[in-house]
Amino acid sequence: MVRALMIGAPYSGSGKTTLVAGLLHALVQQGYQVQSFKVGPDYIDPSYHSLITGRPCRNLDLFLMNEEAVKASFFHNSRGADFSIIEGVMGLFDGMSYSDFGSTAHIARILSIPVLLVWPCRGLAHTIIPLLKGLSSYDPELNIAGIILNQVNSEQHFQQMKELIEAETRIKVIGSIGKKKEFQLNERHLGLVPAVENQDYLARTAKVGEYLRKHLDWETLFSVFGKCNEEVLKFPEAGIDFSDLIIAYAFDEAFNFYYQDALDLLTKWGVKLVKTSPLHDEHLPENIDGLIIGGGFPELFIELLKENRNYIASLIAHHQAGMPIYAECGGYMYLAMVNIIPASVVMQERLVALGYYQGITLNDSIIGPVNTLVKGHQFHYSELIPLDKQYPWAASLHKPNRHSTAVLDGYAQNNIFASYLHIHWGGQPDIAYNFLSSCLNWQRRRVK
Repeated sequence: MVRALMIGAPYSGSGKTTLVAGLLHALVQQGYQVQSFKVGPDYIDPSYHSLITGRPCRNLDLFLMNEEAVKASFFHNSRGADFSIIEGVMGLFDGMSYSDFGSTAHIARILSIPVLLVWPCRGLAHTIIPLLKGLSSYDPELNIAGIILNQVNSEQHFQQMKELIEAETRIKVIGSIGKKKEFQLNERHLGLVPAVENQDYLARTAKVGEYLRKHLDWETLFSVFGKCNEEVLKFPEAGIDFSDLIIAYAFDEAFNFYYQDALDLLTKWGVKLVKTSPLHDEHLPENIDGLIIGGGFPELFIELLKENRNYIASLIAHHQAGMPIYAECGGYMYLAMVNIIPASVVMQERLVALGYYQGITLNDSIIGPVNTLVKGHQFHYSELIPLDKQYPWAASLHKPNRHSTAVLDGYAQNNIFASYLHIHWGGQPDIAYNFLSSCLNWQRRRVK
């Protein structure tokens, strides 16, 4: 039996991230095992969740994955936890292309779990009632079980709002969060500073958690958690033995954007994963059969990355030897920075790309033959300018709506596939399979 709760809000900036961080901390401090999840493609919020709970946070995304993969991740990773808490995304019904597909509400529906709203009350009084009634009645399948009031002015303000809501609706008021600047988390252009760079985060979270322990009605909160019958869902099988493979993946302050379910898929298939740091290591790990360089913020560490000449030399040597290298976003930028990819990196003041993309590959590559279907998420301020007129673009991509124009993205040649696309291999296991097959082929050629 899974005890679970979805944290939603009327709109972005309502306080979901702060509330979830505080709830996770408060529950952990009470001795509970807590599994966290994040709706959508975001990497940064999950890094904080994992830091608090000691359990890897998982993304639940209906575009990057599919309904079966979302359910499999939720039920499988909730095992052994006393509570599962899902942080929603944007407003309650905000999904793809102005629909509710993939929204907080959509995920709550398919998992059959109740929603706890966090609602900013600054400058708000009776108007909250028609707003709450509208959200509650919009989707009869959705169970909005409780609400926590954020940005309340005083204890009197909270009590008046509580009496009003409980008199006019069936929604239980669990407690409140006051206006406290110390609860605010540091932001960067992608949302929040990653946990690996934010050393004071746990101290801030502890303050939120302690506040919630004192100001929430925990008996009522526990009562609104849903009890879900666990579904047994199978993960995709590889159908081939990858147990001899050793795959390195870059992980440090510059590169840390990975979907945990994607890494777990590789280990489930028998792959040995080892971490490597382009910032701190002198060379790549020995005897590896492939390399994954995920996203992050390499632009903040350009000088340090370029100064690590021994590591760059090791990377170039492995590349020239034919070892498969897969890179996403920050990893794509890094390969250009060290002159493995013939392109220059330009940082723009405005977003270059934001949102979901899908399309096809333009060349045979280490992730599959030409016309392999790919889909993922992009969010970047950088732009790669090709230095070669015959630049081997990796893919033709477009946003998943009727009015989207196709764009060329990435680099795919020989043993490299790199692009700005963040692909969830748990949702596209064929990509993982093809990459590992390429690594296995290179391993066999190398040992002959």
